[in-house]
Amino acid sequence: MSRGLFQINGQSAAGIDGPVGTHEAWQTIGVGLRLLMDGDGSTVVRRYLGLEQKREALYGMCVSDGRPTHPFHQSLTGQKLPASLQSAPDVMVKTCKQVYLQNGDTCIPDRFVIIQNPCNPIQTYVASVQEIIQIHGSPAELVGRPDGLLVQSVASPGPTIHYAMPCLRLTNEWGLVCLKVSHNEPGDLMLNTAQMCASVHVQRFRIPSQDLDVARIITESAAREVQFQQAKKMWKLSRRPLRA
Repeated sequence: MSRGLFQINGQSAAGIDGPVGTHEAWQTIGVGLRLLMDGDGSTVVRRYLGLEQKREALYGMCVSDGRPTHPFHQSLTGQKLPASLQSAPDVMVKTCKQVYLQNGDTCIPDRFVIIQNPCNPIQTYVASVQEIIQIHGSPAELVGRPDGLLVQSVASPGPTIHYAMPCLRLTNEWGLVCLKVSHNEPGDLMLNTAQMCASVHVQRFRIPSQDLDVARIITESAAREVQFQQAKKMWKLSRRPLRA
């Protein structure tokens, strides 16, 4: 109901390695659900589902964090990528607290995003946004857009044990681009490929589910149930009063 694209028949993509490029393979919600979300009385339904109407926001527009303008070398971008502005090393910059992404979502520092290679749209990367930067007096600043986003690369050493989703680890690789999830430990992150919104972009990161031993699971479950019932019966017998 977030109006994202998803696959109804997962078997069609079971043998495909990488993203599914066929347009017909991806579907969205039907007319009935769209009327439920957009028709009369939709406000209550959307609020209940946590899908309130987002206010209109232009792609790429950013909001200043209110901090004063400062030299580039004092910014996190200047510390991590000091050569990224070789033509003007002493340029003044300022930072922003949020920027609107292409899909309308609000991105703030420390959020994880999927970056698309403009030269190869199929190639995508997972990264963590660390800073949203504007060059003072630049054409981008004049129209309320950032000059770049400082991102920290994310690697996936393998799947998580309990969720069968890619485990995420921050690396020491940084980049300047132009325009989850924590579990148990702050640094224990995974890519939530189960989220249906815009799932076409996370398709290539999907980890196929392992085939389960159905016979063994049924046998072990039945054995545990028998043991539980026997223990329950013995407990009831022990609670009976003794007759003289």
